[in-house]
Amino acid sequence: GRLYVASDDGRLYCLQAASGDLLWSFQGGPSNELVMGNEQLVSRWPMRSGVGVENGVVYVCSGMWPNEGVYLTALRATDGEVVWRSDAGGIDYKAQPHPGSNALLGVSAQGYLAGHPGQLAIPTGRNVPAIFNRDNGQLHYYRSAPDGWGNRWGGTWNMFQDGLLIGWRNYHVPDANVVIGEGKPDPKRDGLVSFDSKTGKRGRELAGKLRAVVADGRMYASGAGSVSAYDFAKWKAGTSPAQCQLWSVPRGRTYALIAGGSTVYAAGAEGVIALAGPSGKVLWQAPTPTQVRSLAVADGHLLASCTDGRVLCFSSQQTAARTVRLASQDLPATTDPRVTQLLGATKIREGISLVVGPANAAQLGQLAAQTKLMTY
Repeated sequence: GRLYVASDDGRLYCLQAASGDLLWSFQGGPSNELVMGNEQLVSRWPMRSGVGVENGVVYVCSGMWPNEGVYLTALRATDGEVVWRSDAGGIDYKAQPHPGSNALLGVSAQGYLAGHPGQLAIPTGRNVPAIFNRDNGQLHYYRSAPDGWGNRWGGTWNMFQDGLLIGWRNYHVPDANVVIGEGKPDPKRDGLVSFDSKTGKRGRELAGKLRAVVADGRMYASGAGSVSAYDFAKWKAGTSPAQCQLWSVPRGRTYALIAGGSTVYAAGAEGVIALAGPSGKVLWQAPTPTQVRSLAVADGHLLASCTDGRVLCFSSQQTAARTVRLASQDLPATTDPRVTQLLGATKIREGISLVVGPANAAQLGQLAAQTKLMTY
């Protein structure tokens, strides 16, 4: 197997899944120019939309600022050869989310890519996704402004399902989960909104829910204090949520929701819970030391990533829990007089340091041991 990693350094890395060995890498932007971003050096064209992989093709988007260039690329998964490449729609004079505002703008790629037959959705952070032709990378449409100020849409999470593009309707604030102080969604005004994926026309909404997944004809949705299941076909056809709801289980703030087999898993501030898809019966639940923000199912295991940096693994097999830590490597315990002189002259112990020219492990180790500098 292979692992594809999109990085803030502007490169996509293809690794051997079993060993971590680098197989190939791809630079998404036109150069390796670096700028300051999030208190560290990043590419002027960072990859902030993750990676999409299907049918032997890897999709990745580089860049955030349309006036500096945003590049959408399809690569051959085996060797990284370019299948097609586009400018992600370029820049055009468009309406902005604020009523009456127009400006030169384009796609600012921020959020997880989503795929659908013939289409590719690129989230744009606080605005709606832009939809591209999956076969050649040409822009299909980008609705840069909602119908009205009280009807804002957008966010980093979206999904395709049966001809619908489903994402967030934001009255409070887009991406309320990640703002400083963690805003609380309005259970009546925030929620999910659907669009016709071919035309972008707005369709159904589901108040209070901020995550959804569809499996076996049921749409599971979390938010507003519960995890609920709905008959998806009826909801899509226009039946009211109350009339097509199949079950509902009380649950606090959830950030991740996935389905695996006939089980639906939800995770968030109260840990992880597993529910039977057909009935909503609680199969098991487990507290976690911190919030869980992401889930994945693989090889009979459930993986949960926490806000403290830990990854938790759950299994149906009765095994003793163990803690796995990365092996650490001690730095050389030597002192370089040039580093000592530099630190004594500048008195700087925090911030960014950039080493220009050759440097050895002893010098870098001394910087790491004696300062809180992030060294490049």
